[in-house]
Amino acid sequence: MTRMPTLDVIDRHATVAALRAGVVEVRLGLRENVAQFTLLVIVNAFVGGMVGLERTVVPLVGTDEFGIGSEVVIFSFIIAFGLVKALLNLVSGLLADRFTRKHVLIAGWIVGLPVPFMLAWGPSWAWIVGANVLLGISQGLAWSMTVVWASARAVLHRYRLRRAGTGVIRVPRARHPRSRPT
Repeated sequence: MTRMPTLDVIDRHATVAALRAGVVEVRLGLRENVAQFTLLVIVNAFVGGMVGLERTVVPLVGTDEFGIGSEVVIFSFIIAFGLVKALLNLVSGLLADRFTRKHVLIAGWIVGLPVPFMLAWGPSWAWIVGANVLLGISQGLAWSMTVVWASARAVLHRYRLRRAGTGVIRVPRARHPRSRPT
């Protein structure tokens, strides 16, 4: 018996067509995809580190370089990022259904390309806030698709493992004592 080729489940339409034709085998499970899941956790650590670094350094740039005294204005970059990312998180799934996860992921990467240059050479605070808006768009598209893809690929077949896998990727929020367990 020959082994069927495997297919990376990132383009839903191609995957469904290949599965229906019986041409490929999709390998689900954490053990089967441990290398990809490990890479995702490592990348997540680096992204978290960079976001933490930005959240520490940018307020200092606002006060020292741009002479901003208002704390509300200083933290406007975080507010802009959070609002934009929250909105994109809401619609990223719809966009993935329409254009595929792969295209949404690549669009998120492209939108994020100018961010480091805007942060490094932005002549005004508006550039810093604008860079964080682009970063929010990038994160809302690319990071949401990455988490969805990894959860679906690595641990989708078992409910408890899917929760465990997503917990590694996302830090769980504190829950009210009377809320339902996850």
